[in-house]
Amino acid sequence: MNLNDKKNATTENKSGLSSDETIFHYFQSGTTITEKYKGGSILEGLIIGKQTQDSEIELLYQCLTNEGELKAGESKGKISET
Repeated sequence: MNLNDKKNATTENKSGLSSDETIFHYFQSGTTITEKYKGGSILEGLIIGKQTQDSEIELLYQCLTNEGELKAGESKGKISET
């Protein structure tokens, strides 16, 4: 599954800053993934990562919150059409 030029919003995030107001815009070339995101409590965010299997991704993220805080971390996840 290729994420290039796909957009999505978070449906549930109990432990993070993103919300249903956060819009993620993905770009993908080969297995390399980059992304920009913002909305809700996030002023601006950037992600770089890789697709490790057809439905699995590993990401490093950083963002600036509306309160001026810098946040960073890593994430592993599964992607699907739904």
